[in-house]
Amino acid sequence: MPGLLSVELKVGGSAGFEAKVERWKTESSNRFLQLLEKPSHFQALLLVSCKAKRARGGNSWEQPFLQVELWYRDDWQALSQVSVRKAVKKKNLVKDVLDSLKWYQNPGAPKVALVSNFLKKVGKPNGNCGKYVQVWNKALEEEGFEVLFERLRFHSGSKPWVGTRQLFKKAYEWL
Repeated sequence: MPGLLSVELKVGGSAGFEAKVERWKTESSNRFLQLLEKPSHFQALLLVSCKAKRARGGNSWEQPFLQVELWYRDDWQALSQVSVRKAVKKKNLVKDVLDSLKWYQNPGAPKVALVSNFLKKVGKPNGNCGKYVQVWNKALEEEGFEVLFERLRFHSGSKPWVGTRQLFKKAYEWL
């Protein structure tokens, strides 16, 4: 197709999505026809409609659904309808991440794992765990947690940052 392509991007919730797409098609084609009234190099209009839906619990989103249509020569042509995978590496399930960590016995307390290992497993830089821990502990305190990430010595050398399974589950939500 020679010439320029005008692109419209729309996002809507899953409730009544088909009706929203029809409304967007009408609105977009009307705007496009107005654009063509002036001297223009535009030849077609691409409408990309994204259906966004919150996952259960409301803390995350389900995979988006894209519907792509082309307005060319006064007619709409469906190009695709796809469920889109996240472009970013999909987060591991929290259970898988936690199960893969090495857990240490903490005398008189629940087992703990190293914050640096947790960060490495979720693909975050683990060079300065203290920065993460500072933010996490502040948020945990605000949510009423009494047990926080702490430094604990396992052997000679420095005290690494450690946390319990419950703390890592909460921290995973914030990543």
